[in-house]
Amino acid sequence: LLIIISVLAGALRVLVRLRSIENSLNEEKELAIGTLNNIADGVIVTDSQGFILSMNRAAGHMTGLAPERALGESIDEVYRLSRPSGDPCMPPGVFATLLSGVATRAHRYQTLEDRQGVLHYVEETVSPIFDENDQRVRVSFIFRDVSADLAHMEQMTWDAQHDHLTGALNRRAFEVELQRACLDTRQGRACTLIYLDLDDFKHLNDTHGHHAGDAFLVALVRTMSSCIRRHDSLARLGGDEFAILLNDCDLNNAQQIVDNLARSISELTFTFEGRALKGAGASIGVHAITSRDTDPETVMRRVDEACYVAKRRGKNQVCIVA
Repeated sequence: LLIIISVLAGALRVLVRLRSIENSLNEEKELAIGTLNNIADGVIVTDSQGFILSMNRAAGHMTGLAPERALGESIDEVYRLSRPSGDPCMPPGVFATLLSGVATRAHRYQTLEDRQGVLHYVEETVSPIFDENDQRVRVSFIFRDVSADLAHMEQMTWDAQHDHLTGALNRRAFEVELQRACLDTRQGRACTLIYLDLDDFKHLNDTHGHHAGDAFLVALVRTMSSCIRRHDSLARLGGDEFAILLNDCDLNNAQQIVDNLARSISELTFTFEGRALKGAGASIGVHAITSRDTDPETVMRRVDEACYVAKRRGKNQVCIVA
């Protein structure tokens, strides 16, 4: 009897120990699931054939599919990627089969389309998991939504290249465009540079205040933008100085654009605090960029001289030099 009791007691201790281990494993599993569900990165784990075994909440949010509904689905049907350009990229399941270790794609960012058609820019890391026999048994896909980061970077880039008041290119960005145009003319392309210096802008500021002057500059850029083509470049170089680069445009073709530009500026009125005000006119210099113009500084000096001649002739005048 004592032997039986001893055996039963031992078995009971084993059962208690097993139950304790099971409870610990369940707690660790719940902790792991809870941790995965509370991180910002999306995590999807598939079997060796590419069928989903688990997916956390973040992945569910980015794919537009509830994690429980994704179980057993093909990774390619749930995690739908393309390149930012819109071109297709290698399906996740195929990409994973080519890996022997942790990897990222050649293109840093991918576009993930969720079930509602919303696009997310993501960075991903794909990790195959092998057993002791070096057989692939799992693949983990970890991805992070970087849409907000990219939007912030794009905004910073835009701010660095544009005038904050008018939205026109700033001087630095325009100099890059002008440098490219000088190089293009050596390859036979025609480009024309327009330089504008406002007439009586100081008088407008002194009479109606600087806020009115700002409102005029915004209206002026909007008007000038409507007079040029989409692939031309408009810049605010200083307080009342502007430049326009007409790409693939010789003097003959530029003439009509310049005439329309001068007329539109001279007729421009704008609204400020409920009042319609007459804007300032502009003296305009025009220069055809040729292969002899070796650098932007030379081009700017020539068109500035043309603008100076126009200003000496009176207000709202145009001077064109070849």
